[in-house]
Amino acid sequence: MGRCRAKIKDDRGIVYPFAVECIARQNPAVHRAAVISRQGRRLLVVELKENARAIAISLQESLARACIEKVAACQKIPVDKRPNANLKSENTCYK
Repeated sequence: MGRCRAKIKDDRGIVYPFAVECIARQNPAVHRAAVISRQGRRLLVVELKENARAIAISLQESLARACIEKVAACQKIPVDKRPNANLKSENTCYK
């Protein structure tokens, strides 16, 4: 399920970002994915291999159980070079 400290726990329950990101990466158009909680909202940020808006809608529907409120695409998700882990940074693609 990923790291315990990464879990998101709110009034909708518990979600483990790693599990949701693995599901998102099953889509052939998704290069990277990151789940974050920002201002009480669960967001999925994706780095796409191709520019396709319909992919975001498809992902949101397939991840309904995780209560993802928004899927946002950005050009590049910053990653840590060591284990290719998602960085927790203030990035414009999260806004």
